[in-house]
Amino acid sequence: MFLDDESISYPYATQETVPTWLLIVLTFVLPVVVIIGSSYFFGERKFTRDVYVALLGFVIAYGLTGLFTDIVKVRRTLLSLSLSLQSKED
Repeated sequence: MFLDDESISYPYATQETVPTWLLIVLTFVLPVVVIIGSSYFFGERKFTRDVYVALLGFVIAYGLTGLFTDIVKVRRTLLSLSLSLQSKED
């Protein structure tokens, strides 16, 4: 059955590969600085509106990415629980 398929199984990582501070800088701080900087240098007159719209789009995309990532993590957890329950029954 699909529960024995190792290609869809992801074991829990004990060591993080990217430090938390670097993750925050690369995924949040850097894009915000680039959005504000590009709106300031390339924006003609509507700097405030451009920054507002761009940051709103960024925050929505960031939130949806987090939501879908959490859904995938729940799927992995349920799969590992199913495997452990199946092994206990055997």
